Amino acid sequence: KQTWKLDRLTRALQRLTGVSERKDRTVKAKPALDIQVIGTLKEKALSLLYEYQRTFLLDDSRFRIALKSRQTGYSLLTALEMILRAIERQIDQVLISASDRQADLVRQYAVKWGEKLGIDLIPDRGELVAPGGARLKFLPSNFRTIQGNTGDLYLDEFAWHINNDRIYLAAYPTITIGDRRLTIVSSPYVST
Repeated sequence: KQTWKLDRLTRALQRLTGVSERKDRTVKAKPALDIQVIGTLKEKALSLLYEYQRTFLLDDSRFRIALKSRQTGYSLLTALEMILRAIERQIDQVLISASDRQADLVRQYAVKWGEKLGIDLIPDRGELVAPGGARLKFLPSNFRTIQGNTGDLYLDEFAWHINNDRIYLAAYPTITIGDRRLTIVSSPYVST
């Protein structure tokens, strides 16, 4: 967690001073996976899920909202879905979570799913590059910095986002090109 932040700060300092460790910043993605391989991976993943998780994962709706309890495995499920949709559709996957820590937690879940399913996810500046080149992006909730992304959008723990109306307005254009998907998942927020 802290290593990633330190790496980002070091790179920012290098950019300011004009020093760069590597000239070519492009990451070579693994080739796209065969449709049969994707089907096998999806079957294997589905066998590891609870029934309610399988139902949610197989829901092909463009707009989905789930109100859930805490500790029910939806963040883990979101990480899996991001990987599967990235390799299946070759579309970037963008997650906006309530905090940097929560976004990093979902990223860690994605790395674990990749290891469990044998999918080679390449880390690149806080993102993960799936086979075929689609990126998995894990962003904290900040309406000033989330713009400029395109892909399927996941708003994780959305009721807990500060300024969630501004987050929604800033993030919504992410899904307006093509048939991108919006998924909102949250446990309830109750102010006392």
